[in-house]
Amino acid sequence: MSSIQQNNVPDPKAPMTIDGIEPGRTARPGSAREVAELLSDLDQSDETAIIIGAGTKIELGMPPLRADVALETTRVSGIVELEAANMVCTVRAGTPLADVQRELAPHGQRVPLDPPHIGSTIGGIVATASTGPRRSSLGAVRDL
Repeated sequence: MSSIQQNNVPDPKAPMTIDGIEPGRTARPGSAREVAELLSDLDQSDETAIIIGAGTKIELGMPPLRADVALETTRVSGIVELEAANMVCTVRAGTPLADVQRELAPHGQRVPLDPPHIGSTIGGIVATASTGPRRSSLGAVRDL
């Protein structure tokens, strides 16, 4: 099992705890299909999941009442499609924003977001509407 500590560095020897709740197990699906299958199985067995990307915003939101599974999305990552001429880029939820910026840079493009956490994933940014100090000039996630 991995652990998400305050500095967001996984420690494979320590059990993961989220607001004092320790999930029974950790799942690391590698595709959207695997995520869907896992969530369907959990629904059938009346189990709960806490979805975790890079863990940079794990402290946000209401504390969980229970967590049977910690579902880590970091393996569900990568750029699916990049059409620079049309300014279209499709990425998976577990993709770090920095990876997207690096791919867009040679085309003179970037995603105009500045989340306050280094290492934030696209899924985490969207899920938490994470913005930084340049929100007034860049806009928020929902504006994009």
